[in-house]
Amino acid sequence: MGLLNKHLPGGQRAVLVGGALVEFYTSGLYTTGDVDLIGNWNAIEDVMRQAGFGKEGRHLYREDLGLVVEIPKDSLRRTETVVLHEVEGLPVYAVTVEDAIVDRLLAAKFWKSTTDWEQAILLYAAHRARVDPAVLEQKAAANDVPDTLRRLVSDVAGQGR
Repeated sequence: MGLLNKHLPGGQRAVLVGGALVEFYTSGLYTTGDVDLIGNWNAIEDVMRQAGFGKEGRHLYREDLGLVVEIPKDSLRRTETVVLHEVEGLPVYAVTVEDAIVDRLLAAKFWKSTTDWEQAILLYAAHRARVDPAVLEQKAAANDVPDTLRRLVSDVAGQGR
């Protein structure tokens, strides 16, 4: 991510989302098979192709690295906020932990995804001491998942996490 962002032209950026973000924020408690990014498809593809990535449908891949990248869309939800993490001196952009939790709650509620529910639990349990409860509640309400957030908070508290 850092190398990609370093080489994207004109101040563009690729923002980490999805399962790879859950993996990042949980320090590997959850692992995923691909990296989901939000950004300009053409710009990201150009940089990735120069780095030896192939393309198959909407995926970019490099078999020797075991890395698959997907760019599901080019813009974030209006409620999402991007933060910069510096990893080994390189810029890694990601949505906030609160946004990552809300994203998983959306999938759990509207797609009935148990995997996303489990990821929401991992994220919240790992970060509840530093999550801003007011921001999390505001983002959950803006995305129609305040009920699911209440259930998450209750479940995590009940598990003693």
